[in-house]
Amino acid sequence: MFRRMITAAMYSVLCSFIMMGCAGSAKTFLSRENLPEFPNAKILKVTLTNGENIQFDRNGAYYYEQYQNRRRVIIGKTENGQSVALALVEVRQAYVESAGRAEENSRMIFPTVLVMGVVIATVFTQHN
Repeated sequence: MFRRMITAAMYSVLCSFIMMGCAGSAKTFLSRENLPEFPNAKILKVTLTNGENIQFDRNGAYYYEQYQNRRRVIIGKTENGQSVALALVEVRQAYVESAGRAEENSRMIFPTVLVMGVVIATVFTQHN
């Protein structure tokens, strides 16, 4: 009985990893044109059109279509604590940590639980 429970648990964990994938964040470079397509992406660093790099603090920066009286801006704080508001036209590319993967994973909870239940039921019925 104990062996069946361990086997079922191992199959369930394996299935959840297969279905949900890696929960780690994806870090990638985005061009200025693509940045608005990822409004929830945490911006870690930007390269300006003049070649200067700006590194943000651990909270990162975020892109806003509209922020107060400005349009298409990146708002954040540098590692030195300086507040920054950059117009998107000043940015060549941004190094981002995408939040999209976590959102995709949250939609997989029900199917994962369903598959885990089927796997557990299959393991128990095969051994009886």
